[in-house]
Amino acid sequence: MKNLIARLILLVALGGFYHPLFAQNDFAIEFGTVWQRAKAYTLKVAEAMPEEHYQYKPTKEAKTFEEELTHVVANFASLQYYVTGKKATFLDGFKRTGKSKSETLSMLNKGFDAIMKQVEGLKDKETGHSVKFFAPNVAMTKKGIYLLIRDHLTHHRGQLVVYLRLKGIKPPRYVGW
Repeated sequence: MKNLIARLILLVALGGFYHPLFAQNDFAIEFGTVWQRAKAYTLKVAEAMPEEHYQYKPTKEAKTFEEELTHVVANFASLQYYVTGKKATFLDGFKRTGKSKSETLSMLNKGFDAIMKQVEGLKDKETGHSVKFFAPNVAMTKKGIYLLIRDHLTHHRGQLVVYLRLKGIKPPRYVGW
């Protein structure tokens, strides 16, 4: 309550200067809400598969369940570079393949949290900045990279739901709202 009163007094005292001083990152708020739901649902999907089936793959050409999850987080790491210009460290210490279920869940948590932290540090005015993207003739912004990360996650999480069904496991109820 004290904080609210202090802000109101400051609002009155500063007049029109209030908004720029206390502006929040609207993209981080909007993206973050959806990202936290995506994280929760992805973790539920990952937790639903028993440990003994983490190396299951439906065809010899397919990735294992664990490799699909690793691919998702590796994609977080690859794409975030176009925004930050820095190598991601959240995969450091994790084997590329053959992780246990608990190691995979830990990797997922670290990856989701790292992306959220980056988005929270992004200023709204930066979200529209163009980035040099690897795909020819594709214009991409910082905001677009994070939306691409989320879209790629959704694609692979859908595949993981199929893996669960192929093993006779009922997928967790969708968490989208």
